[in-house]
Parts: sequence; structure tokens; C-alpha cells
Amino acid sequence: MLQEDFDGLEMKAQYGGAEGTHRREFTLGLFAGKDFERGNISGFLDYTDRTAQRAEDMDYTASDDRRALFADVPGYETSTDPDARSSYTSWANFQTPFRVRQGTTNLTSAAGAFHNQPSALGCTAPIGGDVCLASGNISYSSAAARDLRYDGARGATVSPDVERLNLFVSSRATTTWTTASPPSGSWAITRPPPRTSSPPPSC
Repeated sequence: MLQEDFDGLEMKAQYGGAEGTHRREFTLGLFAGKDFERGNISGFLDYTDRTAQRAEDMDYTASDDRRALFADVPGYETSTDPDARSSYTSWANFQTPFRVRQGTTNLTSAAGAFHNQPSALGCTAPIGGDVCLASGNISYSSAAARDLRYDGARGATVSPDVERLNLFVSSRATTTWTTASPPSGSWAITRPPPRTSSPPPSC
């Protein structure tokens, strides 16, 4: 609610951030009002500009793989339960209806299964850059292929960018109404006398 009959100008500003993160916030508030002979007009402006807080800013949000946070917890030293990375990843398993060979090299398994992977994990057939084809399916639960899982926390934000502007205006006016009085005096309605007819003359 705005103040009533405010005459003047007030301004409040604040700037701050969360230490060790990318989060910064600036707020500005302006309140102005003006009295007039028959009323007042007031306005309030509030502006907020806040940058995003990135997942990488904090250890516990930097990755979906949180095994390191449980390394000293008994029973979790070697557990993979805290690893929430997804097997829906760009390193995929593929299937053909038959075995595929390149010369004498099997590119797929006997059932036609193959996958792509970084060449650092082994290479059956290079397909460009550091990417290779390899026979069989990826076992995302194995220690070697676990890092091929998709980490959804990379490049994500915990809280988004916000830029907001609010504006409120109110006014008050006093109006005087005057009513004209009816004219004084009395009024009368008169009827004309009835018409009479004279008798016909006698002969």
C-alpha cells in the first residue's frame, strides 16, 4: 500500500552477492509524491537485477556425481548410489541386423551391437576427432564407462537470472459539488370559465 498525502522523494538502493559464487543482486526503490491544492499524486518504482547462481559455484551442486561427498561415510566408500548421472548421453549404443566388418576387423558384435566412445577408451574404427567406434554395447555401470554418463549439473543454474521492474501510481482528488435551489414562490393553475350558448331569437 502506498502512503497517503506523501510529499517528497525517497530512494533506497542495495547491492550485494553470495561470497564465492557468481550471484550478485542490485535493487533500487524510488517513492515520490506531490501535494496539490485539491489532492495528491504518488508513485513507487522498484527495480531488481539479479544474476544467476551457477551449479558449479558450490561443491554439492557442481555435479550429479556426489560420490566424493560420501567418501568418508561408512558404507558409502565404494557405493555408486550417490552417482546420479544419466545413461541418456551422447555416447550411444547402436544396433544393426547383422555383424559388420571392416576388412578383417569386426566393427560390431555377432548380434550387430556397436557404440561410439572417446578414443582414450579404445578404438576399433576412428570416425573423426577423438571419437571412435567400438564393438558391443557400453556398460554404463562399469568403472571404465561410468564417466560417459551425462552430467546434468554441468552448465546448469541453481537460481536463474532475474530482472524485474514494478511501478505503482495512485492519486487522490477532492471535488466540491454545488446544487442550484428551485425558485421560490407559488404556482396556480386556472381553468377558463365554461362557454355558454345564447337561445335563438324568437320570431
